[in-house]
Amino acid sequence: MQESKLLLLVFLFSLVFLFTFPVNASEQVQNSTVVTKIETYSEATAVSLSTKISPSISIIITPDTIDFGKLSAGMSSEVHKLTIFNKGSSKTYVTSEVIDVAKDLYVEGLEINNASWVSYGKEISKDDYVESGVQLNVPEEFIGIGSMEGKLIFWAEMKENNAPVLENIEDISVNSSDIVKIILHASDADNDKLTYSTTAEFGTLYGNVFEWNTTGIEAGKYEISFLVSDGYSTDSETIMITIKKEANDVFPVVNFTTNVTNGKIPLTVMFTDQSLNATSWKWNFGDGTSSTDRNVVHTYTEAGCYTVSLEAGNNYGNDTEKKIDYIIAYPRIIISLISPSSSYITDQTGASRLFEITTDEIANITWILDDVIVQTNYSSMNASYYCSSAANGLYNLTIFAENENGTAQKEWIWNVTSVSSSDSASSSSSSGRYVSGGGYFGEDYDNILDKVSKSQNVLAKKVTTFSFNSDDNPIKSISFIALKNSGVVSTTIEILKGISTLVSEAPPGEVYKYMNIWVGDTGFATADNIENAVISFKVEKSWVSDNDIQSSLISLYRYNDNKWKELETQKVKEDERYLYFESETPGFSPFVITGIKKESSSGTAVVPLRSTAEDEIPSSNDSDTIDLVPTNASSSSISIWILVFCLFLILAGTGIYIGERKGFLSFRKNKYENVIFKDTLSCEISPDGFTSYYFDAEENPVEYIRLKTKDCSDIVEVKVEILRNRSLLVKSDPPGIVYKHLNIWIVAEGVDPLTLDAPLIGFKVKRPWIEENEIEISSINLFRFADDMWQNLPTEMVEETDEHFIFESDTPGFSSFAICSV
Repeated sequence: MQESKLLLLVFLFSLVFLFTFPVNASEQVQNSTVVTKIETYSEATAVSLSTKISPSISIIITPDTIDFGKLSAGMSSEVHKLTIFNKGSSKTYVTSEVIDVAKDLYVEGLEINNASWVSYGKEISKDDYVESGVQLNVPEEFIGIGSMEGKLIFWAEMKENNAPVLENIEDISVNSSDIVKIILHASDADNDKLTYSTTAEFGTLYGNVFEWNTTGIEAGKYEISFLVSDGYSTDSETIMITIKKEANDVFPVVNFTTNVTNGKIPLTVMFTDQSLNATSWKWNFGDGTSSTDRNVVHTYTEAGCYTVSLEAGNNYGNDTEKKIDYIIAYPRIIISLISPSSSYITDQTGASRLFEITTDEIANITWILDDVIVQTNYSSMNASYYCSSAANGLYNLTIFAENENGTAQKEWIWNVTSVSSSDSASSSSSSGRYVSGGGYFGEDYDNILDKVSKSQNVLAKKVTTFSFNSDDNPIKSISFIALKNSGVVSTTIEILKGISTLVSEAPPGEVYKYMNIWVGDTGFATADNIENAVISFKVEKSWVSDNDIQSSLISLYRYNDNKWKELETQKVKEDERYLYFESETPGFSPFVITGIKKESSSGTAVVPLRSTAEDEIPSSNDSDTIDLVPTNASSSSISIWILVFCLFLILAGTGIYIGERKGFLSFRKNKYENVIFKDTLSCEISPDGFTSYYFDAEENPVEYIRLKTKDCSDIVEVKVEILRNRSLLVKSDPPGIVYKHLNIWIVAEGVDPLTLDAPLIGFKVKRPWIEENEIEISSINLFRFADDMWQNLPTEMVEETDEHFIFESDTPGFSSFAICSV
C-alpha cells in the first residue's frame, strides 16, 4: 500500500516537472528570463440586510368589546355597529364564529346584519372595510341571571382574485388633424373597482375614454398600450395608431347621403358625409340653418321641399354638391288619394259627380261648397261627396281633414256648363274635353266600365312606377322619371265600354280596349316635369286568335291634337294567356289598343300602318309591283340628281362616322329598344376649374363625372344612357364579363372636346353581381370604344359600401363605354 502511494507521488511529480520545464534544453538556455512572483490580496465589505414582512392577512375590528346592557328573556338589544378593516396585502373573505360560556345565549341569539351569525360572510378588498350591525335576541326559554360572557370571533382567509379582462382594441388609421377617440371596455368576475391607464405620452385618458387630437402630429406609426387593474392584477392591450399624411395636395370630391329623404314633420334626418379628401364641411339644410360638423342630425319642423347643399374643402380647394328639393317634409296628416285628381273639372248641367278622398290617418273631414259646410265625415279615413244633378255655375269645393296631429286641405274648381250648339256640332258623342299634361275632365260616366287609381310619392331623378294587377285592366304599369320632387301624385285609369267621349274620330285597325289615362293634376305630365314615360300593357291571346290579328302589328294609339297618333310599340314577353307590350308616350290622355288583321281569304292585302319586315316587301316577280324605272326622256336628268344625292349621303355619313369614332360628336342616340334609362345633368363650367356632376339614380351605375376645361365658361350638359345590350354605335363586344353597357355624351354649344382636361368617371358595381359571378375586385375595369376598338381605361377602386364598390377611371374622351371584369 505504501509502495502504491509512493508510485502515485512520483507520477504526479513527473507531470508537474513536465509542464513546468521546456522539453528543448538549448531553447531553455538561450531564452532564459527572470520571472518575478506577484502576490495578490482580497478584501471583504459587509452590507447589512433587513426587511419587514407584512402579513398577507390582517384585519382590525372596532370596537373590541360590545356591552348589550341589561336584558331579560325574550328581549332584544340595540344594534351595535362593528367595523372590520382589511390591513393585509390581499383580498380576504371574513366569516364569524361564536364561543359561548353562557348556556348558549350567544350561540342561539346573536345576529349580524339581521341574520344568524352562522350565515355571515364578507369579501373585503385590501385597504377597505365593511360595517355590520350586531344585535342580541335573548331566547324566550332562556334561564339564567347575572353577567353572561361570550366571544365573537372573525376568521379571515385569503380570497383568490380573478384578474380583469380588457376587450380587444383594433389598430387605427387616421388622417392628420383627425381626433382619435377610443373607449376602453373591461370585465371583472369579482366586480372589483377597475382603473384604466395608458403608456401614451400624448392624448388624454378620462376614466375609460382616450382622446388624441392629431393636429400637428408628424405622420407615422405610434404604438401605445392600455391597461386595466382591479388593484391586484392587470390586463393590457397594445395597438398601433397610424397617422397618414394630410391630403393637402388632393382636390376634395364632395358627396353625402341621408337615412331618409321624406316623411312627416317633425322629420329628423341624419346627414352623412361621404366626401373624399375633405378636411372641412359646410352644410346648408334649406330651412335657414347650417352646420360645419362632418356628420349632422337635423330636424325639419315645417312641411315643405328643402334643397340641401354640402361644401367640402381642404387646403387645395372646395367642392360643392347641391340636391334640389332633396328633403320633403310632409304635414302630419296626408291626403293620399284624390278623385278627381285634377284641380279643375268641367261637367254638363244635370250631370252627376262623385268626389272622393283618402287620408293616411283617422280624421274629421269637412266638405265646404262655396263657403258653406255641406257635409262632415267624423273619424274617417275615406270620405266622398256626391252630387246627383249639377246646376249651372262655377263652384269652389274645399275639404279639410283635421285631427290632433294637424290639418290637410284639398280644393277643386268645378265648372258646370250647358252644351252649346257649336260644341254639339263638333262631336255628337262628346260630353266634355280633356286637357294636356295629365289632368282631365268630362268623360261620360255611363261609358266607364272600370276605374282604378293609385297614389305614391314622386321623387326627382327616380323611376316612378304605378303597377296594376287587375284582369279587367289591360294596363300593367305606368312608369316615368320625374325631373323634380313632386310630392304625392295620383294616376287614374278609366277602362271604357266604347270610344271615349273626349275624342271625335275612330282609331284605325281592330280595337281591343279603349281607356283614359291621367297622371297628376293638370299640367303635371309635361316635358317640363317628367321624361321617359312608358306604358306597359297586355293583350289576351284569345282575342288575337279569334280576330285573326297579326301580333307584330298590335299598337297603342294616343289621342292628342284632335287626332290619333301611333306610339312606338314593342313586344316584351308572353305567357300562356297574354302578350305583353311596352310603348313610350309623350303624355297622357285617351288611348286605344288596336291590331291589324292578317291577309283576308279573298287575297286582298291589308296595308299595314307601319313598315313591314324585309321578307314582307313585295318581290319583283309580283304582278302588282310598280315599275320604278322611268321610260321618258327625263330619265338621264333624274339619274344625275340621284347620283348627286347619293354622293351627299356618302359624304355626310363619312363625316358622322369619323366624328363619332373620334368621340367628337354625340348627337346620335341608341334606338329606344336598347335604352333602359337616361340621366342628364347641366352645370356651368368655369375656366381652369374642376366641375363635378353627381348622379343619384339607383339605375345609373355612374356616380359622378369630373372634368376641367381650358377655355369654356358656358353651360355644359352631361348625358348618360344605360343600355340593355351593346351600343349600336360600336362594332364588337367588349372583353370579359359585362356588368353594364352605357353611352356618355358631353353636349355644349361651341365646346371643343380637346379642351376637356383630365376627365374622370366614378362608377359603382353592386356587391350581389360580384358575388354571384365570383368576380375579383381587381379585375373590374372601365372600357371605352374609340378608333374602332375597345380601350382599357386606368381603373382604381376608391371606396366600398354595404351595397356597392366604387371605382374611378380616367378617360381621354366620351363615347360608348362598358363596365367589365377581365
